[in-house]
Amino acid sequence: MNKLATVLLCANVITVLFPQPGYIHPDEFFQSAEIVAGDIFNIQHFRTWEFNGTSAVRNIVFPYLVLAPPLYMLRSLNSSGIPELQVSAVKVVMATRLPVALLSFLGYLATGRLADCFCADRYICSILYCSSYVNLDLITPEPSLTQWSRCCWLQYCY
Repeated sequence: MNKLATVLLCANVITVLFPQPGYIHPDEFFQSAEIVAGDIFNIQHFRTWEFNGTSAVRNIVFPYLVLAPPLYMLRSLNSSGIPELQVSAVKVVMATRLPVALLSFLGYLATGRLADCFCADRYICSILYCSSYVNLDLITPEPSLTQWSRCCWLQYCY
């Protein structure tokens, strides 16, 4: 892994740990985090038509696979009684974004493998991937948009 790509991937994770105020895409919550967090924390939430039982067009498995483990961990920390570990909206956002940011490392690995397959410069390809708007802005915050890209990357990594 080259140094610039390492810095860019670390910046991707750091932006998750320190969320900034700004525009939040509604799909980030309505199509993944709100449903999983609502089920885990027993909070009344709106389940969009894509996930309801009568006309479901999406499968809830992928959001649960990625988002449920950190949310269950957050719920168990919440029950510890330590005030600093109580659940807040920011902690839920961080808990749902962090695993997706860590999964972006699979994209980095897949980019290297694809560069080798096409005899392209691995350094340039990794820098283009790590610094791309798609990776830094779209993939990390929105688990609903990333589930298919991660599955595609897995086939190139292994």
